[in-house]
Amino acid sequence: MRPLDATQSDALLAARGAPAEQRGPFIAFAGGSPLALSLAASVPAAAPGAPWEPTGDLPSAVHRHALEVVAQVYVTREPLLRAVLGETDTATVFSWLRQQP
Repeated sequence: MRPLDATQSDALLAARGAPAEQRGPFIAFAGGSPLALSLAASVPAAAPGAPWEPTGDLPSAVHRHALEVVAQVYVTREPLLRAVLGETDTATVFSWLRQQP
């Protein structure tokens, strides 16, 4: 599935009941991922009207891509990750993934 554009992302968040003031940060965080948008929409605001900010920064875009792979396949092994990520330091990224909850 391709990433959703901003209009589609906003529509998905509206359908999930996300408050209008939180949709912009959710859209910026999720990068069009329907799964990330749905998960972000399920997180209640700390207080009514409080801005939402993501936590848990990723080390790099490669790490984010690796998480996207994990989200889509039943079993992720290092050779599969290497095939998807290409000439990156796959061993380091795979080791990092194994340490995640």
